[in-house]
Amino acid sequence: RTSTLDRIDIVRSLSVMRGILMHAKLFPISPLRVLLVVFCIVVSLSTTQAATVGIDHDKISVYDLLQNEANIKQPNIILILTDDLNTDPATLASMKNLQHLLIEQGVSFSNAIVSVPSCCPSRASILTGKYAHNHRVATNSAATGGFPVFYKGGQEALTIGTSLEDAGYRTVLLGKYLNHYPKTAPALHIPVGWSEWFAYASGGLFNRYRLNENGVSVKYTGKEYDYSTDIYTAKAIDFIQRHQATTPDTPFFIMLNPYAPHFPAHPAPRHADLFPDAKTPRLPSYNEDDLSDKPRWVARLPKLNQNQMKSIDRFYRQQLRSLQAVDEMIGALVDNLAQAGQLENTYIIFTSDNGLHHGEHRIIYGKGTAYEEAIRVPLVVRGPGIAAGVSRAEVISLIDLAPTFAEIAGAPQHDDAWDGQSLLPLLSSTGSATSWRSAIFFASPNSLTFKPKSVNAAGNVGDEETETVIIAEANRLDTAADEEVGLQDFPYIVDDELALLAVGEEDGEIVAAAANAGGMAYHGFRTADYKYIEYKNGDLELYDLVNDPYELVNVASVAPSELLADLAAKLDQFRNCAGDSCRMVGATAPAFAFPWPTVTSTASPAADTQPFQIYLPLVIIEE
Repeated sequence: RTSTLDRIDIVRSLSVMRGILMHAKLFPISPLRVLLVVFCIVVSLSTTQAATVGIDHDKISVYDLLQNEANIKQPNIILILTDDLNTDPATLASMKNLQHLLIEQGVSFSNAIVSVPSCCPSRASILTGKYAHNHRVATNSAATGGFPVFYKGGQEALTIGTSLEDAGYRTVLLGKYLNHYPKTAPALHIPVGWSEWFAYASGGLFNRYRLNENGVSVKYTGKEYDYSTDIYTAKAIDFIQRHQATTPDTPFFIMLNPYAPHFPAHPAPRHADLFPDAKTPRLPSYNEDDLSDKPRWVARLPKLNQNQMKSIDRFYRQQLRSLQAVDEMIGALVDNLAQAGQLENTYIIFTSDNGLHHGEHRIIYGKGTAYEEAIRVPLVVRGPGIAAGVSRAEVISLIDLAPTFAEIAGAPQHDDAWDGQSLLPLLSSTGSATSWRSAIFFASPNSLTFKPKSVNAAGNVGDEETETVIIAEANRLDTAADEEVGLQDFPYIVDDELALLAVGEEDGEIVAAAANAGGMAYHGFRTADYKYIEYKNGDLELYDLVNDPYELVNVASVAPSELLADLAAKLDQFRNCAGDSCRMVGATAPAFAFPWPTVTSTASPAADTQPFQIYLPLVIIEE
């Protein structure tokens, strides 16, 4: 069986040779033409030394390779990008197709980290292969991020779409693109690099919405048959069937972006009554007993009360329900790819733009934090040459997807523009990777103005006053808003999108911007073993993830000063990296043994067993 890297090398070489030979035909017999043909033969010989594709390597020629090209097609790629899905094992276990068709058939990454734990900055990083400080999309807000900043900054010029389209792929986007799309652009704007475009444009996330369908605005109702996840699935299947009937030899890339399980996580009607007794897992960090070692903005959070815990459980059930249509999407894709004869030539990638809190560290529904619940996401890859049922612990970032897809497609690697690196060395082997990076960078939303203490100490003071403003503003909104909105929980909600949905765009952006500019703004980096975070107000966090996976004990206060200096220096390098320098910075990280006792997990709080009425927990924005 041909290895993944062998297949990719051959695809790339064949692409190069075809181009050279086509250009050679333009010339009459001449020394130049002879040199071009000789060059092709050399490339073909060097490329196939390690590959096993049914060719006699002693008699290989350009003609042989071109004749065998039909057996070494550029593979198809499908990316399923969910919204606000964390790594909760119970949630993932509820998705049977995900388990049997992807996880058991591919490679799972247990340390997949997002660049920013917020929808739009993270999606911009996935599209561009860049950290947020290089694509400049700082938040979901139209003022400091979202589609307007991405569009105005010219980031659409080089994305996954343009890279794969240039490599000969038909490219399709379905569902969510970027927050506030198409604001500041023409109403029916379609970015370069996409052959077909079915992007969410306005309305509810699951019902009563509009899509931009290849330049035509199409309205969908609140009827069961217009449930958005099902519509995206149907359009993806329709594309695969049309592609197979018309251009089966052309590779394709589908970026499939359902909104589930994003708030309000409306399920399809057929799933509305599932999981009636499910509750968010009461892990040791749930409603954490002692926050005294946490950053100031976390340390002042009160314990969750019974009503808040019930609200979290209700939303958790809604998320489980909304994900069942995504799970059916996975099954439908695999079935149709198999029927089309494309399954064995297709990479399927499943992940999320960020995670989400469900009461861990007393945070309700938050996703902008530096904790594992927000920054760590599921990532599963199945496809040609990938071993089945493998789990890898290397630390990777979603900025790695763009260079990975480019290498799969045989497209150029934009090393000067991309901060990530291809995952193929990890996908093509079950052994340990000797040259993989040691650390990756991550940052809070709206962290682009953050300057480290060593650079601008004066610019990082006054955060106590800022935090006071945050609390006062939350209290004002709590008083002004209707009780059903649930803003009594606002101080615990670390999510600018929920702020926008709950109180309207103007007030929501005020609170989100204030929060992210204060004690919550941070930069950090993570290795497979530990995590280091610096906050704008000077607070620090350092966690031993091997012995303290729930981040219960912040050991920054007892760490040696020399170690903290080394960690701060590494973080400073990340803040200003771009392209190759990001990969160089991440290649190594300070190595040390934690000189403190092993952390033991505290007992989980008793689960609430009182009965309560089932109802949608938060604002219904579709109505």
